[in-house]
Amino acid sequence: MIILEYNHRQNSSDLWRGMDRKRSTMLFWKTNNIRSEMLALDGRWKLFEPNRRREEVRLFDVESNPAELVNAATRKPGVTKTLREAIAKWNSTLPKTYSKSQDKD
Repeated sequence: MIILEYNHRQNSSDLWRGMDRKRSTMLFWKTNNIRSEMLALDGRWKLFEPNRRREEVRLFDVESNPAELVNAATRKPGVTKTLREAIAKWNSTLPKTYSKSQDKD
């Protein structure tokens, strides 16, 4: 299961018809595993916030680095800080425990 946060008041029907536009809100996601990493996408920046001590924060400019090969976290500390704070705020709104579904989907 993926937990995805988006502004559900935003009409996106034009995207289904093939239109192209910039997202107006930040997008967050993670799996329902308590230890999974969290991600945020804001414009051209995608940040991976690890949930393990030995892993590092990864920041990618998805416009100039779509393959996500160059970690820009240390070169863009302001962007990194802003996205990490946004992820922490979003994560504080999520449940602390998850129950497993019996669905076979």
